[in-house]
Amino acid sequence: MTRGRMRTTSRSVLRPLVLFVLVSACASCSGGTTPASDAAHDTNEVATSNQERLILDHLARRVVMPTLRTMATDLAALEDATATLEADPSETNRTLARAAYVTAMDSVERAEVYQIGPAAPVGSTPEAAALRDEYYPWPLVNGCRIDQEMLTDAYTSDALLAAEALNVRGLPTVEYLLWVPDTNNTCSPTTSINTDGTWAALGDDEVWARRAAYAHRAARLSRQAADHLVATWEAGYLDRLVTAGAGSSTFPTARAAINAVTDGLLYVYEPLLDEKLGVPAGLYTCPTAMCAENVESTLRDRASDADEEGGSLRAIRVNLEAFRAGYLGLEGELDGPGIDDLLDFVGASELDQRIQDALADAMEAVDAIEGPLVVAVIERNAQVVAAIDAIDALTTLLKTELVTILDLELPMRAEGDND
Repeated sequence: MTRGRMRTTSRSVLRPLVLFVLVSACASCSGGTTPASDAAHDTNEVATSNQERLILDHLARRVVMPTLRTMATDLAALEDATATLEADPSETNRTLARAAYVTAMDSVERAEVYQIGPAAPVGSTPEAAALRDEYYPWPLVNGCRIDQEMLTDAYTSDALLAAEALNVRGLPTVEYLLWVPDTNNTCSPTTSINTDGTWAALGDDEVWARRAAYAHRAARLSRQAADHLVATWEAGYLDRLVTAGAGSSTFPTARAAINAVTDGLLYVYEPLLDEKLGVPAGLYTCPTAMCAENVESTLRDRASDADEEGGSLRAIRVNLEAFRAGYLGLEGELDGPGIDDLLDFVGASELDQRIQDALADAMEAVDAIEGPLVVAVIERNAQVVAAIDAIDALTTLLKTELVTILDLELPMRAEGDND
């Protein structure tokens, strides 16, 4: 579906009641600023900080928290569906578990763009704790290692599985276990589970049973991790974010908290632009001409019919929709205080328009890719490259002009590349 321009025209909720005029003194006459200009500057800074806290409060309470809570709810439903599958590993129950996974992943992909505070990579932002990795550590996933774990006791115990590496637990592991098409493993023929006959000795029924049990444990740990993230926000991070610059022990200024939010929105840069599209299309860090198997949901894509989008394109669309909601402050489709309004407030409406235009172009370019992505990167590579170019144009505006005008610092993953 082609999307039109998404410029929101109603700004009444955020229009300042007072117009602040900055009075600059002639340096050659007075040698500095006048008391009047100092007072005007201070008043303007207070107004800007208040505006930023209004935006932070809305984004945190009306955009981010509902997304995280919905994710936790959907992961609980996935846990239930995989429990049913473990009790009866039938094809019908596998289909139901897959449907629950797709619903849950829509919520997870929205939350991906809000890696703020506790969800963010360690060291990237105040109170960052990488809690996101506990439920969705993509791109860390290893099918062969997952198969090998099925020949140990780790998948039978929450505690044992939680102690394993990220690439054999979390939602990418659940996806692998639900979509792997047959009872073969994905290890090389020379791997010990094949050479010593232990895999073959399992038999088809036991393979499906173990996969179902494994999927249930991994889904349960993922739900627990999502619950932990929600609880961490509710236990104090939310309050520290929305009181930035007004008593927050974490954020000395409101602008510092705005920086944490925009760090999350810059998910559209490296994880989405590079890892989800650039690497599979063969543009970045790919040892061969194309790396189709590096798409986000290889097995879901492979299982899709020719006219279906698969999981990889669906995830990218949801990521962009979540960016749109965070940038515009959308509560559903209702416009609220967002980063766009902050740009308007500081006199950068023209940049806001260009960002919204670039976002619309990016979403249209992604919509134009004929999926599934695992096939498109090879057979319709020009469509994928066009989407990469469109998203790159959006991220360039964010990494250069937006951060400059708002005096923000780039997250570590976006530094060093201002193309």
